[in-house]
Amino acid sequence: MNVFPRSSCASVLGALLACSLSVGCGSDEPIESGAEKPIDDYTLTQAVERVIDDNGAPHLYARSDLDLFYAMGYQQASDRLFQMEVNRRSSIGRLAEMLGEEGLETDQQARVFEFARFGAESAQMMRAERPEEHNFTVAFVAGVNRRIDEIQVGKAEAPSELAKYGGTGVLEHWTPADVLSIGVRIQFGFSSTLSFDILNTLLHKITDVGDSLPVFEPGGRTFYMNPENKTTALLPHEKTTRAEPKLKLEPQELRDMLRGIERLQTLHGVGEGSNGWVVRGDATDTGRPYFANDSHASLRGPNAMHLTHINSADAGGSFDAIGYSFVGVPGVQVGHNRHIAWGATTNFADAQDIWSVQVSDGLATLGDEQLAVETRTERIQVRQADGAFREETLEVSKIPGKGVFLPDAVLPVPRVLISGGQLLLGWPGFTGTTELGGFFDFDRARNLDEFESAVKEQRTGMQNWMAASADGIRLRVNGLVPDRGDVADRPAANQVLDGSVSRNLWTGKYLDEAHLPRLDETRQFIVTANNDPWGHTADNDPLNDDFYYGSFFSPGFRAERITRELGDLVGGEGVSREANQRLQMSSASSLADGLLPVLDQAVGAIDTDASLEEFRGDPMLSQANAELQAWDHRMTRDSASAALFRIWLAALERRTLAEPMGLLFGGIDEAQPVTMTKFAFLAHTKGIEGLLGGNGKQQLVGALQDALAHLATLRQDLGLASITWGDIHRSSFKSPDFETELLATDGADSSLNVAQSRCLTDGGIDAQCVSTAGAVYRLVIGFDDDGTPSATYNWPAGDRFPTEKWVEGQFEPLHYRRADVEAAASERSTLEP
Repeated sequence: MNVFPRSSCASVLGALLACSLSVGCGSDEPIESGAEKPIDDYTLTQAVERVIDDNGAPHLYARSDLDLFYAMGYQQASDRLFQMEVNRRSSIGRLAEMLGEEGLETDQQARVFEFARFGAESAQMMRAERPEEHNFTVAFVAGVNRRIDEIQVGKAEAPSELAKYGGTGVLEHWTPADVLSIGVRIQFGFSSTLSFDILNTLLHKITDVGDSLPVFEPGGRTFYMNPENKTTALLPHEKTTRAEPKLKLEPQELRDMLRGIERLQTLHGVGEGSNGWVVRGDATDTGRPYFANDSHASLRGPNAMHLTHINSADAGGSFDAIGYSFVGVPGVQVGHNRHIAWGATTNFADAQDIWSVQVSDGLATLGDEQLAVETRTERIQVRQADGAFREETLEVSKIPGKGVFLPDAVLPVPRVLISGGQLLLGWPGFTGTTELGGFFDFDRARNLDEFESAVKEQRTGMQNWMAASADGIRLRVNGLVPDRGDVADRPAANQVLDGSVSRNLWTGKYLDEAHLPRLDETRQFIVTANNDPWGHTADNDPLNDDFYYGSFFSPGFRAERITRELGDLVGGEGVSREANQRLQMSSASSLADGLLPVLDQAVGAIDTDASLEEFRGDPMLSQANAELQAWDHRMTRDSASAALFRIWLAALERRTLAEPMGLLFGGIDEAQPVTMTKFAFLAHTKGIEGLLGGNGKQQLVGALQDALAHLATLRQDLGLASITWGDIHRSSFKSPDFETELLATDGADSSLNVAQSRCLTDGGIDAQCVSTAGAVYRLVIGFDDDGTPSATYNWPAGDRFPTEKWVEGQFEPLHYRRADVEAAASERSTLEP
């Protein structure tokens, strides 16, 4: 039996198929979804050919769709089985059985949010409503299980990591419900805003700066559904901080809560977003559109995505798609087929709410109703160092059809903050869905209308889906966003709400299509970078517009830069593949663009402004300022000025915000450091006196003095004549079992080559600025003369793809046409029945 053995390309037998000189010979006839009866298991029927190209990408050629997904499951398991097992157990709440104490918090979250239950419900719905796509999932699972069986009997090598966790005995057969559980967990992470709601509540409950902080206002003012930046507010901005006594929390209580918030963020791998744009053909060098997408998420080693080319169309099947899949999920979620290219950025529409609910004698008060609370005991087995297990119990309560209560094990909330009640989380995704079917539809879409139909299958992930074909460009968002009602009586959905007030509760209505973003080729280009689509946050009040969409978007720096630079290209030389790649790799800092002129004014006033008298006679300040003013604002590893700027910015954040924000300063900086940089940016560029307190110039110059002192210490400690950004900036890649590898990279918080970094510690400025998230892939896709997509790419910690190319911005062709794959083949094998 020949099971994907390694062999030399010199042994390739026979001539290429006649159709291999073109894209393929598959039929373009419509495939009727649901034409098949559901199956519960699958066995490979015909041999599947696998070719690994010179960039390490696997290309699978099958003679039927079911054989194709069987081979895809087998290939993914061959490359990533340990990571797949971690993902599966993280989603069904059984990670601690394998990793021990390190997996306990992940399991507690999974049990509370019932990812396994909703995965099982989704699997049943797929079986009943999308049987053909259910069968693809069954075949994928069968391929995974074949690899597991081979490992169990010694026919294939086990992942080396398993030796630390009990060996191959921890491996179990997969089910379609496992796959769907992974999907539910991923979608929860994409749509989760609960951490932001709680932090915003804390700002108003325990500090005096809630109305001074530009919590919602963006740093870059680009709104893709409102390009003219028209005023959208129906009512004036209303201050939300009342003249009432502030709550006093014990420092340890607050630290515990902030740590819980941070764990909710990091354990789901939530990053700060993504970049994406599509350009119409008349604005490009080829006369055909371009698609560009780089998704930002937690950096993993190996990558959180898996790259595959799946092809059954050459033999008459319905798939010929290439691109990225979430590990443990079948199909291509981002990439291209023969007709279109597609991808996404996180949309950040507000699809979750949190209520403070009073519970007594098993009944919860919601509005004017008393509703029964269901409570269950979850039992989690935690592996010990000696191989034995201890049992951890967790009491979980919910109101069926309304939401789940957040126990202290997941989020310890001081009772004074919620008037002695309990926090109830609502999310439309707490149910089964058939969303996975829509992802299969992407892979088979023949035009942009079919792409949009696939987007309409989305319910919970809340993403800006973009696509391009040789004929046009498109953006579409779909999902269940609760309608919070008219502006005059709208609840403050971006804070913890009082569950006893009826108007704070959901009515069952969701925003209609008119209030969900959609754009087409009437625009020359479309840009999304997790920014506010509508401009509702422009006045720092997202609640006072004609409808409520969301509150917590990315700061807008990236979207503003992409829009500006694409506009310059469209009006000049035109957009080319190389220009798209340069944009994706741009390390230019928008923060530097805005803040350095303000610093220059402050340093220039040292000799004349009495408030700056303490800084007179220090020539190093003017020298450092001159260096920064002459700098090109690019956050590159070889730049000492970039290091000086980022350390100065960290010191400025501390001097400006630490005192007014108190203990929340460190908590928010740890959970979302780019938010703190935005606060400091807007405080100084807009002169927000509620934060500056008349001391803006002292803060700017004093921070420069702090930065120089810190860098002097670093030079001495490291024995270096100067400190560059590459000496202190590290991107952190975390393995599935939480081991960490650090790598020097370009980029920073506001650059398109994004590297949101935390430079502060509780005691001051850290020796390193560490980024835990970044681009997990970069794709640029154009169209050949016959309309076939043609892609270039790079990605970090990918199978057989050098991470150095991702660091250096070296793009490689993503081979797709059969002739190109054959010409670039480095390895060939066959999966036999």
